[in-house]
Amino acid sequence: MDSSYEILRECSESSFDLNSSANIPPDWCATDRNGKILIASTINDKSTNYSYDAIRTLWRVALDYQWNNEPRALSYLQKMDIWSREWKEKQKIFTNYSHDGKSADNSESLAHYGIQVAFFSVVNHDIANQIYKQKILTQWNNEGYWGDKNNYYDQNWVWFGTALYSNNLPNLWTK
Repeated sequence: MDSSYEILRECSESSFDLNSSANIPPDWCATDRNGKILIASTINDKSTNYSYDAIRTLWRVALDYQWNNEPRALSYLQKMDIWSREWKEKQKIFTNYSHDGKSADNSESLAHYGIQVAFFSVVNHDIANQIYKQKILTQWNNEGYWGDKNNYYDQNWVWFGTALYSNNLPNLWTK
C-alpha cells in the first residue's frame, strides 16, 4: 500500500513532458528499474492525459478513504483542486484533460460524473450534491438506467459513483 500511494502521488505530480502538472492521475505512466517515473511510451496509444483510464483512480482512492479513513487518500484527493475550479467556473467537467490541466475536448460523460460525485463526496459534499442533481439525476430513466441504456461503461461508473456518494456501498469485509 505504501509503494502504491507513493507511485500514484509521483505519477500525478510529475509534469512528464509538459511544463507543469495539475496533480491529476494520468491514464498511464511507467517506472524504470530504479523507480523513476516515466511516460509509458512503450504502450501504444497510452497518454499522460486524464481520461477514461485515469478516472478509476479517483473512485478507488475515494473508496479507500470512505472505507478505511486512509489519510493518504484524503491528502491525494485534496490536491486535485482542478475539479472544483472547473465545476465552479463552467458547471462542467470534461472527459479529457492534458496532464497540466487543460481540457483536451469539450465532451462530457456520465461515467466521469459518476466518478466526480464519488470524488466530491470526500472533498466537497456541496459540489457532490450539485453534480448529482444536475448531471446524474437528470439522466435517470425510471426503467432503471441512466442516459443510454446500452452504454455499459456509463451505467457501471454511475452506479459505483452514486453508491459511494450515497453511502450505499458497505465494506462487507469489516466486522
